[in-house]
Amino acid sequence: MFLLLNCKLETRHKYKYITFLQAKFLPLTGDTHIVSCGRDGQVRLGELSSTGACRATRRLGQHRGPAHKLAIQQETPHVFLSSGEDGLIMSIDVRDSKADKYLFILLCTL
Repeated sequence: MFLLLNCKLETRHKYKYITFLQAKFLPLTGDTHIVSCGRDGQVRLGELSSTGACRATRRLGQHRGPAHKLAIQQETPHVFLSSGEDGLIMSIDVRDSKADKYLFILLCTL
């Protein structure tokens, strides 16, 4: 996880450091693929080299607020769930270009 934190994302010639709230290695990838969620709501896939250096990252999903938790599904190693403060749970397959909106939880306070 520490190595992924050192990856820089280039955005219009400026570098942006992201605060990750959770990161997990995907099963059956030999610890070369790590998924993370962050305070900016992004859910990202990081690809690590065999030496542990970050080769590339790509955005897999976007919450409308901070994304706090990831759940890896052992039965389907390319699919995981993410949840955020927006009440949305997304099912994300790293082989697809778009996340599936799985469940929306609306919280009401009285």
